[in-house]
Amino acid sequence: MTTTLFQKHTKIDDLSSVINNYLSHKEVELVKLAYRVANKAHSGQFRKSGEPYIHHPLSVALIQEKEQQHHTPYPMLS
Repeated sequence: MTTTLFQKHTKIDDLSSVINNYLSHKEVELVKLAYRVANKAHSGQFRKSGEPYIHHPLSVALIQEKEQQHHTPYPMLS
């Protein structure tokens, strides 16, 4: 059985490994900082499924990245 992005808890390192291919180290660190701020701000918030809220936007960002790869120099900004 294949694991999909919705069956695993996406981590910031999953997204970082993708954006590291086209963003500078400083920009990747900024994305990680934004994640830490959002994770702290949404601490204790859960989706109806019971998973932490922060999992959803992180998964969506990773899906967007994978679908947009090679289309623009900065897929997250399109």
